[in-house]
Amino acid sequence: QVLVEKALEVRALRRKAGERDFFLRMAQMDGLTELFNRQTFLAFMEREFGRARRTGRAISLILAGIDGFGRLCRNEGQLFADNLVRRLGQAFKSNCRDYDIVARFGNEEFALLAPETPRQGAQILVQRLNDAVTRLPACGPEQVSCSFGLAAFPEDGSAPDELLECAARALRPALQPAS
Repeated sequence: QVLVEKALEVRALRRKAGERDFFLRMAQMDGLTELFNRQTFLAFMEREFGRARRTGRAISLILAGIDGFGRLCRNEGQLFADNLVRRLGQAFKSNCRDYDIVARFGNEEFALLAPETPRQGAQILVQRLNDAVTRLPACGPEQVSCSFGLAAFPEDGSAPDELLECAARALRPALQPAS
């Protein structure tokens, strides 16, 4: 009798722990892409930035934005846009290292944090990501493209928000529609 009660108690505790882990993970993830969400990314960025400062190692931040996303949404619809965001998120994730941090950062923006990666390494990563985007089979009337903004510690900033602003400045002109 006591053994059965203990076994049931252990089972209930495991179930509750599993539920807690599930809900914690859900709070950290973007539901569409299953990548980290912006809030979780920023927390990881703070942690990794602290490590980079302590060790003196480089860290790079890449922001990626889908070119012409608003037009694509208007012309092709929300389901098309959702599918595109999902496919791009998976392409970005599969072209990064296991310890790189990939997140959906905005509606059509992604953020990638590459610890222990100087600017030169991040430029290679940007090229690999861009190649992955161009290799995606067209899922609409035109080939999709992305623009990238890159910033690296220590040369572009000494704090996470400085790095974010630098990468955002580099990304903005690329996303402006041609006149």
